[in-house]
Amino acid sequence: MRFALAMLACLWAALATAAPLRFMTYNIWGDYFQNPPGERLDPLVKSIELRRPDVLSLQEVTPGWWRSGLFEKLAAMDYEAIKGDMAEAWVRAGGEKGKARCNYAPLVYRKARLEVLETGVDVFHLALTGSKMATWAVFEEKASHKRFIAFATHFWWKGGEEANAVREMDAMIVLWRLSKLRRKWGRLPALCGGDLNCNIHSTPMGVLMRGGFIDSDRNARQSIRHRSNHGNPVRAGDGTWSAKCREGAADNGDLSIDRILFTEGIAALRHEVCTAKCELGVSDHQPVILDFELEGALRPSGP
Repeated sequence: MRFALAMLACLWAALATAAPLRFMTYNIWGDYFQNPPGERLDPLVKSIELRRPDVLSLQEVTPGWWRSGLFEKLAAMDYEAIKGDMAEAWVRAGGEKGKARCNYAPLVYRKARLEVLETGVDVFHLALTGSKMATWAVFEEKASHKRFIAFATHFWWKGGEEANAVREMDAMIVLWRLSKLRRKWGRLPALCGGDLNCNIHSTPMGVLMRGGFIDSDRNARQSIRHRSNHGNPVRAGDGTWSAKCREGAADNGDLSIDRILFTEGIAALRHEVCTAKCELGVSDHQPVILDFELEGALRPSGP
């Protein structure tokens, strides 16, 4: 009997090890519009618990969200937030020493499965805003000892060609950081997810693709496509928020501005723009997930 139980435990451990990793990106709608985080906190936590990502890219994490108790609730679910050294990044971007703002685009990871080897943050353009940035980390999967790089990012938001030029610079900063990390750690596979504020046909996306990134929406083995940005949720009298997906021709995945990209060395298994009721009420953006595997040919190298 004990032998059978031991074998069963080994089987469950093997299955857990073999499970794909999951990356999730979610713009959680900063509290700029009389939309307090406290009224949307529980649905957001429910969404994360439902999807159970191993790496989570968040955007619009305002000071109000940092004070909301979100990260304490995530810590109880075995998650830890990565902010990077905002003070150093702020000065490096041209800001005044001692005036750094909070990290609006943190990475969150599941501690039981991943080990962090290095982290950081790059603020994009302080002359326009202090809220657009890329937070990054080098991870090692504990079971396989395979390594990868992940970015949580939020690009400049306005429309028009001038704004696209700003987003192209944002994309080039991500590629510069990826190159810098690969010089240190070897040619690790990478994922980049966030609110890029541009669709698949845009020039900033072209910059990322020429730099080696591949869009999961069109290139995962399975893809459940929707347009991820759907408009502001509406508050009911009881304090709950709700919204609905775009319909008909407007529900075009090519027009999604929330995207996950990956490089060689990543097997993109399943992409999904999520549509659970709790998720639609949290934000004007829906979460996007990618299930992936680290391909065996790329072993850890570097430090």
